[in-house]
Parts: sequence; structure tokens; C-alpha cells
Amino acid sequence: MTNSAPDNDPKPTETQSLQGEVGGSSDGMAGMSVCMDKFARSFEASARRWELIVYPLLFAFVLLAAYGFFLIYQLTNSVSHITGRMDVIAERMVVISDDMHQVSEDFSSVTGNMNQITGNIGQMTASMQHQDQAITAMSDSVERMTQSMSVMSVSVYEMRYDTRSMGRNLQNTTGPMRFMNTFVPW
Repeated sequence: MTNSAPDNDPKPTETQSLQGEVGGSSDGMAGMSVCMDKFARSFEASARRWELIVYPLLFAFVLLAAYGFFLIYQLTNSVSHITGRMDVIAERMVVISDDMHQVSEDFSSVTGNMNQITGNIGQMTASMQHQDQAITAMSDSVERMTQSMSVMSVSVYEMRYDTRSMGRNLQNTTGPMRFMNTFVPW
């Protein structure tokens, strides 16, 4: 690319500075110095932009690393506590296992007692059948007694009726006898 008015532009263009380098003139050194100066400035600007990004990121990384270390430390502490608790749990599980053996033995005695209870219930059932038969016989006897009492009640009623009739008859016969009592000395 050629510049049509090189005298009007105070800054040398890239092509001019490259021509100066190739030609080896002092003008070429100044162009190189300007180019290096531009490069240094752009590098510094770029470095500042990266510093604005990298330093906060580096600080965040350090914070996260410290927090990660803290979490790992807490995890190892928690695991050591858990292993301590697991020892206690293992000891208690042994005690529970021993107790379960005792419970198993107790259940075998309970099973034996239940078998005895089953036998006793069988005997009670037979006894209840005998009692049922006896109660049936008693019920029959009570029914016969009720019938006999009814008959006796009727008989007593008839006796009362007859006694009342007899009393009337005596009363009727005593009227003339009372008249005689005044003549009889006894």
C-alpha cells in the first residue's frame, strides 16, 4: 500500500519503516524504535488488561484453594469421628447379638410353655363339654321341678279353697251349736 502524500503525514507508515530497515538508514532505526515503542505500549496495555483479569482470578483461586483445604481438613476430622463412633457401634452390636441369642433361648422356652398351654386348653375343652352336659341335665331337672311346683301350687290353691269352704261350713254349723253352749256346762 503506497501513501500518496508522504510529506503531509508526520508519522512514518509501516511500509516506510520497513523500507528504512531494509535500506539500513538511520531513518530506519528511528522507525524501528517507533515500532518497538508502539509494540511496548500495546504490550503494556494488553498486560494491564490481563492484570485486571488475572490478578482477581488468581486471588479467587487462592481463596478457593484455601477453602478446599479447609473442607478436606473438615472431612478428615469427620471421618476420624465416624470411625471412632463405628468402633462404639461395633461393640454395641456385639452386645445386641448376645442379647438376641438370649432372646432366642427365651423364645424357645415360650414355645414350650405355649405347647403346655395348648394341652391345658384341650383339657379345659373336654372339661367344658362335661360341664355342658351337666348343665343340660340340671336344666332338665329344673324344668321338671318347675312343672312339679306348678302342680303343687295348683294343689295348694285347691287346699286353700277347700279350707275356706270348710271354714264356711263350720261357721254355718256352729250357729246352732252356739245355742247349745249355753246349756252345756263344759
